[in-house]
Amino acid sequence: MTGMTATLRAYTRIREQILDGRLPQGSRVREGDMSALLALSRTPVREALKLLTAEGFLDSEPNKGVTVAIWSDVRVFDAYTVRATLEGLAASMAAHRATEETLRSLHAVCDSMDELLERGEIPVVERVSELNNSFHDLVVEAARNSVLAESIHRLSQVPAHRTFKNYSIEDLRRSFRQHRQLAKAITSRDSMEAEIAMKAHIMDARAHWASVRPDLVIDSECRLPKVRSING
Repeated sequence: MTGMTATLRAYTRIREQILDGRLPQGSRVREGDMSALLALSRTPVREALKLLTAEGFLDSEPNKGVTVAIWSDVRVFDAYTVRATLEGLAASMAAHRATEETLRSLHAVCDSMDELLERGEIPVVERVSELNNSFHDLVVEAARNSVLAESIHRLSQVPAHRTFKNYSIEDLRRSFRQHRQLAKAITSRDSMEAEIAMKAHIMDARAHWASVRPDLVIDSECRLPKVRSING
């Protein structure tokens, strides 16, 4: 196993444990313990921890070591607000730049989302999160702007995963319809509609997330315009 492959493996495994809660927020992440758990040497684990720290998944402080970052309610709320603008821009750019292959992939992910709901049961959170990430990653990649992609990546993972844990079957249906509407806007090369649809989608997710936190004060001035319907 090459150094880069080992680092990627360590990065992926540790990030998964953060996202699914096996590594709770605020918990210590010790290089030696993680090395033994993953059956990897300390070097790739050390590099993986550096990457995860740079991306905001971990915090590193002198004399305290490395800990899983704590996403406070205010921090998550703020992340959604920034994501709405950044991913709205990405969707607008994707409407101009997406290849036919990417468009097919977007609709394929939407098909997979619909299949999850065919039995009328709430699907596994990890699978919902996986499909959601795939869709949003496709949109960001289609924008073909590396600086924008890096900024979005730092904000997107943890809040999305935390939100889906509280979704009902109707909440998922609404979210999946929004993904389909967004895919149609990008396919139609309607950059303005794509941007509005993405912003509204993320702000809707933010509103749902905030609705289960009654102590959180919401600024009503952050509301976005209603998305007009797309035919076809």
